[in-house]
Amino acid sequence: MSALKTITDLMSETEVYKRFPNIFADKELREARQAGDIEWYNLRKGPHYSEDQLIAYLNKRLRKPCQNRPLAPEDPQQPEAHAPGSSKTNGSGKRRGRPISIVTGMPPMESDDALIARALEQTT
Repeated sequence: MSALKTITDLMSETEVYKRFPNIFADKELREARQAGDIEWYNLRKGPHYSEDQLIAYLNKRLRKPCQNRPLAPEDPQQPEAHAPGSSKTNGSGKRRGRPISIVTGMPPMESDDALIARALEQTT
């Protein structure tokens, strides 16, 4: 961050909102300060900002367009890559195998007679 050039460059949050009403939303700078997303001057009259600090904050908020490229490149040698259900938009051109299912839960309970017979076998 560049050094403060003149003290008149400082603006309170209220002044920032008045000067740039179409850029900053109400309470945006306070939230950015609390999150550590913006530098600011901690003065007894409250937080103040320089124009350079506001520009640095805006540069952090810049979003670039994403690149629409498939995650897995298409292989023209494999015709199944173009089968129904596969497309470039879902991230993979290859079909996936059937999912494996696993049975969960308690095993069936043994009858009282079976439990007694097993207990007798263990004692003898």
